[in-house]
Amino acid sequence: MALPAASRAVDDVAEVKTRKKLKTHLFKGQPLSKFRRPVLGGQLLAQTAWASALHASGIATLVALAAEAPPLVTRGEEASRARTTAAQKNREFRDVGTRKQFIDRVNGARELAHGDLSRAPFVDPTLPSDYADRFWLGEPPADDEESIDDVKAAITELKAKLEARGEQLVKMEAEAALAAQSEAEQQGKQKDLDDLEARKAELEKQIAGLRDGLKK
Repeated sequence: MALPAASRAVDDVAEVKTRKKLKTHLFKGQPLSKFRRPVLGGQLLAQTAWASALHASGIATLVALAAEAPPLVTRGEEASRARTTAAQKNREFRDVGTRKQFIDRVNGARELAHGDLSRAPFVDPTLPSDYADRFWLGEPPADDEESIDDVKAAITELKAKLEARGEQLVKMEAEAALAAQSEAEQQGKQKDLDDLEARKAELEKQIAGLRDGLKK
């Protein structure tokens, strides 16, 4: 179900108060452009309850859309799990997997080679004492300055990382807001239930008193 279609269906509701409540419930009071970011984050979490909400509205156009929500939510959850799995596999590849293992093997071979080269001056006194160190790059020469393109590339990389972290923050904030809203709703329902139970008990007490009075 496309978000614009659902939004237009809600906008077509004639009763202003109902329309406002529907928008608050479905879109969490946010404009559509903000609600839809990130797609597999807060939006997906919010839309998991859409089918029930749309069906419960009793409005024909929204009830007709209710059936479209579950399969799309399922696809979104599958995509979210696939993304999480891919990210996990990438971390494993980099941190403990074949990439890490390859780097460890290269470093091990490098250390062995460095040891052999370090012994070379003892075998051949004509070789300088720092003979082994000459096979590895050290600090760049002082005049080897970064180019403009190098700086631009570094800035681009930093911006990409910052954007990714920003998206992560937005997702976490959206999920935290939804969790807080859900908790507040549950607390409100519990309070209403407690109030009704108290009123029920009071009414039952009054009814019992009236019945006793009628028996006398």
